[in-house]
Amino acid sequence: MRFPNKIISYKESTIGKLDVLLEITIKRDVSPLELYEETKENFEDIGDYIETLVCLYALKRASFNAKTGRITYVI
Repeated sequence: MRFPNKIISYKESTIGKLDVLLEITIKRDVSPLELYEETKENFEDIGDYIETLVCLYALKRASFNAKTGRITYVI
């Protein structure tokens, strides 16, 4: 996980990228691939995206519905 510091700005950190994913998941349920395709310009690579997605799950702001294969926002 990339934390903001003197070298890494808040915007480049994992915490700073949570908003990018939340903006979409708040509006609608989305598959992990769809979410990546819509937000990939904000991430350096797929690993950076997954790290941010895992952080979202750890904070209990998203859940994965195995039946539908979609990520849902948790209030």
